[in-house]
Amino acid sequence: MSDYKTIISREFGTVVADIKKLANKKRESWYQSEQKLEESFIEILKNQNYEYLEIHDNKTLVKNLRKQIERLNNYKFQSDNE
Repeated sequence: MSDYKTIISREFGTVVADIKKLANKKRESWYQSEQKLEESFIEILKNQNYEYLEIHDNKTLVKNLRKQIERLNNYKFQSDNE
């Protein structure tokens, strides 16, 4: 049987971690650049089925924001001025 560490406990649920898995988790012993850290974080999110969208300018950012607001609110913007 595995040993578990309680992370948080509430009335309707408890979050635990497998201590053996935590102990065996590889830790970096060297400095990681910000770029490498971001790449690692993006890869972790992709593995959790998040979609990665490359946005390199303000126009693309606004376009994606409008698209997500339309999808979330079931609304269609009538013009670019809204």
